[in-house]
Amino acid sequence: MAYLVTMPLGVTAANWQRLVRSRLVLCVLVVAVAAIRFLSTSGGNIFASLGDTDDATRLVQVRLLMEGAGWFDLRLAQFGAPDSLYSHWSRLIDLPQAIMIGAIAMFVGTHTAETATRIIWPLLVLLPLVYLVVREADRQAGGWAALIAAAMILGSGTPFALYQFMPGRLDHHNVQILCTAGALILLPRAMWSPAQASFVGFMLGIG
Repeated sequence: MAYLVTMPLGVTAANWQRLVRSRLVLCVLVVAVAAIRFLSTSGGNIFASLGDTDDATRLVQVRLLMEGAGWFDLRLAQFGAPDSLYSHWSRLIDLPQAIMIGAIAMFVGTHTAETATRIIWPLLVLLPLVYLVVREADRQAGGWAALIAAAMILGSGTPFALYQFMPGRLDHHNVQILCTAGALILLPRAMWSPAQASFVGFMLGIG
């Protein structure tokens, strides 16, 4: 009986230790603190507006995709009267956002699902970028360097440096930053790792 009780606890503890060693927990905390700080100061604007013109246009484009617009049909009839505006933005950003809105809307209304996506999406983009920075610092100089890197991300320059990743940002700039900065971080190891080189090329291509 004791074995049955302690075995799951031991597995959980081991999994937790692996997560801590991977720095993933630290990165999640960084993203959470940045989001809470933003939402507690200027986050109310999310419920009052659609952000800047890029964010609003992205949401319109996502809505049209969900309503059945074709993958290559980027005509925005709401803009450019009397002739429709043809967007040059890729559907690569529209698709995951549309999936997220659709999944959340299964449990709440579409309006609430859109608001939730506007909060969650940029944070999901920020997390891998923070992870790449913190993990690289850890790899280069150890645990203290990882903590310093995490602290610098949350430092005095954060309100501007992380602006593109704060709740409400639906446009493509945060994904471009993630792909470009992430590729540059991984690029040195791509010189001797074909798998790493392929991933770097993929990130640059998406960016």
